[in-house]
Amino acid sequence: MATSATRIPDASPRQIRWLPACRFPPEYNNDDTDVSAQSWRLAALFVSGTSLQQGRTPGYLSMSHQKCPVCRDRKPKRSCPALQQTICTVCCATKRLVEIKCPADCVYLSSAKAHPPAVVQRRQDRDVGFLLPLVSDLTETQYRLVVLFQSVVVKHAEHAVPPVLDVDVAEGAAAAAATLETSRKGIIYQHQAVSVPAQRLTDEFARVVANLMTQNASQPSRVERDSAAALRKIEAGARTAAAALADDEAPVYLRLLGRVFAGAGGAAPQDDAPRSGSIITAP
Repeated sequence: MATSATRIPDASPRQIRWLPACRFPPEYNNDDTDVSAQSWRLAALFVSGTSLQQGRTPGYLSMSHQKCPVCRDRKPKRSCPALQQTICTVCCATKRLVEIKCPADCVYLSSAKAHPPAVVQRRQDRDVGFLLPLVSDLTETQYRLVVLFQSVVVKHAEHAVPPVLDVDVAEGAAAAAATLETSRKGIIYQHQAVSVPAQRLTDEFARVVANLMTQNASQPSRVERDSAAALRKIEAGARTAAAALADDEAPVYLRLLGRVFAGAGGAAPQDDAPRSGSIITAP
């Protein structure tokens, strides 16, 4: 049985094509369902080769004018379970686990971890190339302390007001390290950071060190020595990250730590979590 067809009368000769007659979705229905009674804009959708499914609203009519709610620029294409919205592929790829708290069961997150794109792989290689030289001369204990203090920085920076900058991290770590170094010389003096955000970080570092001292009461000198060495590495990283990773967006060091801990499992380790043993290992 031949299919009835409707001809679009106001299309140009090169655009004319015959299309199966169909019923328009309810929102477009009126007393005259003939294509000639519809606007050229709707007819042009047929000319371009797109057909309306019977009784359904076509996706291109509802999405054509939408923008990604994150960047408000590109067309949204991926359903984001964290935001409960549809976002663009660029924001999905570049902001996952950094600005967007992706759930572990996100299909795009799982795919990215299994098959990272070339640009992400290059960035990971560059991050590792910056971090490894900083800790290459540390002992295992000191390296573990670097990771612990980095987690303190990441967790503190998430809700800090005003926002923490790389210079605050450097000054906060430097003041905490100086206090420990002075204490090892037999002088009790609390070094102060210059800015308020930096001093808050100094206080956080001091709290963690005090917890370590309690856990390792028989080795206070080693705790002070190793903690000071680890804090100096935090200071060095925060001071040099902007120059070493010149193309990154500020704050460079803080964003780097965010990527590192996101790649390690999506969250910074909890410095207050119970431990089965001492963080200070015997030589």
